Amino acid sequence: MSESAENNLPNAPMAQLALYRLYRLRRLIVLCAILPLPALALAMAADVAIGRWAIPLWVGFCAFHAIRFPNAWLDLIAFALTFAFLLLVAIPVGFLGLGPVFGYPTALFIGLFVWMGMLTRLHWFDQFRWPMGRMSLRRRFKLPAEQVRAAFFLRPDAEVGHQLCGPADANGVFPVTATGLQPLVPDMGFVMPKMTDEEYDELVEELGQQEADQIRAAETRAEQHDQNPPVTFYAIVLEESDTEQELILMQNYGADADAPDDHDASDDEPQTQTLIQTVTPTRNGCRYRKLETGNILGCLSGAGFFLSDADADYVTSSVAKMQGTPDISVRAAHRDTLLFMLTRYFMRRQTAKAG
Repeated sequence: MSESAENNLPNAPMAQLALYRLYRLRRLIVLCAILPLPALALAMAADVAIGRWAIPLWVGFCAFHAIRFPNAWLDLIAFALTFAFLLLVAIPVGFLGLGPVFGYPTALFIGLFVWMGMLTRLHWFDQFRWPMGRMSLRRRFKLPAEQVRAAFFLRPDAEVGHQLCGPADANGVFPVTATGLQPLVPDMGFVMPKMTDEEYDELVEELGQQEADQIRAAETRAEQHDQNPPVTFYAIVLEESDTEQELILMQNYGADADAPDDHDASDDEPQTQTLIQTVTPTRNGCRYRKLETGNILGCLSGAGFFLSDADADYVTSSVAKMQGTPDISVRAAHRDTLLFMLTRYFMRRQTAKAG
């Protein structure tokens, strides 16, 4: 990992980070550890050349991946599905006596391409709604109720925990943007140069002006995304008291100024959910309860939210901010992935050879 990426890691002992990530991502680790087991059992029953050592090795890999790449939950699911696929393919290959012909290097080569294909194909599931329509969270804090309310009760023109709330419009609706996240693309260890006018002119000659404009626009959007993260959702306060707040959250609201010409206006129908937050003072602090009904998440996004225990992780991050302690949450960790790490490795080798 590059130096600047290391500086983005929470200022906490690695052992504490590792234990927290193992606990917080326990659902993800268990799911991915179990997914290939039926295929592994079939492969072993078919006398495929794979030993029982593969089971603890795979479980260890799942745990290591969760610690080293805590935000790459989709990568780990893709690894589990790829491993299962290779085991199933190994059965007919073994029956045909082609095992020695292919071998482990060929399997790893095929697995790499299958894994990369899985990463793109899994996003297809986000067109469906996540079935869990009710989510709740309860926590006890040894903090004043007023401080907890200020960290969780959303309100216009304010920074609430890790949420930056914008001004409310005539309908009382205000945008909410997540803060405190690391850039989507980790530090690659080198600076990607911006497209020069000469390079743009060459693209126009090679691809045409429309294609060149799209490439330049994509480059600009990627840069602006990290500097100015997009609105996460929109909110409107329905009722509020000293101990309770009820809101409606919307995934989209109003017309999208950046929508393309062929954008379907029916997609702008707000997808809403209700959020009720309660903070009750106690003798030693307060009790916090969060209840969400409805659903604005796609199937894949909802699965990631559930498997990463994202609600509880956000509370951990918010409490760290309130108390001024190191933030060990997953949301505050680097967004590095194995694919980015491999890209850095090969880019640096290429740069070293060129030098």
